Amino acid sequence: MISFFIPFYNEVTKQKNLISFLKELNKFIKKNKNNKNQFILYDDGSNDKTLDYLENFKKKIKKKNVNILRNYSNKGVGFSFKNSLKKCKTRFIFFLPGDHDLDFKYLDDINSYTKLDLTLFFPINFEKYSSGRYFLTMLFRIIYGVTFGIRVNYIQSPCLYSVKELLRHKFNSDRFSIWPEINTKLLKSNIKFTEVPVKFKKKSIVDRTVSFKNLLEVILMYLLTFFEIKIFKRRKYNQNAKKVYL
Repeated sequence: MISFFIPFYNEVTKQKNLISFLKELNKFIKKNKNNKNQFILYDDGSNDKTLDYLENFKKKIKKKNVNILRNYSNKGVGFSFKNSLKKCKTRFIFFLPGDHDLDFKYLDDINSYTKLDLTLFFPINFEKYSSGRYFLTMLFRIIYGVTFGIRVNYIQSPCLYSVKELLRHKFNSDRFSIWPEINTKLLKSNIKFTEVPVKFKKKSIVDRTVSFKNLLEVILMYLLTFFEIKIFKRRKYNQNAKKVYL
């Protein structure tokens, strides 16, 4: 069983395709293979009508495996994920972006990856990114790869996680930088992982994370992760995950 963690924050204001995303989500949830899976629609303190859309969605779909969680103020996607993890009752949890970035067709075979501890879905179409965003993405991957000795195509990918493995670690970030923190700690542990190439949608919003405030967040979390893995808990993180080719 898999819990799908789907975060939302002011999606009505930020994007025009929330309705189309919810329609595709509706079809995905109703597939027989998802009858035992759980869906967590998490509103992170939106101050537009995002929560109204989610509540109306739940009312219409009439599925017991769909639940809405919310923060009354904006806490960050990392905070929301950690809170969802505490309530998770399935063996796996998947981070599904609520911005319509990932096509549902790539999730049709997601249950086949539950024999592994970590599955990273990495994008192969970077042409949609601005040159600045592309440069930062590549620089970010190189820095993490050289510093921690990990080789993956995309450190911030949407991922399928083993809940058991996640609970072995403590995660500090409450914001979007939680993904590189989680993935780095898992990849420096004795687990098995794989990578799955996907195409992100070309019309999705791609530059909203590029700001001075977010850059400071990235630098701070990189430093905290560095000191934790390299100094304070180096005995715990002294291994490299084994990559499995499927």
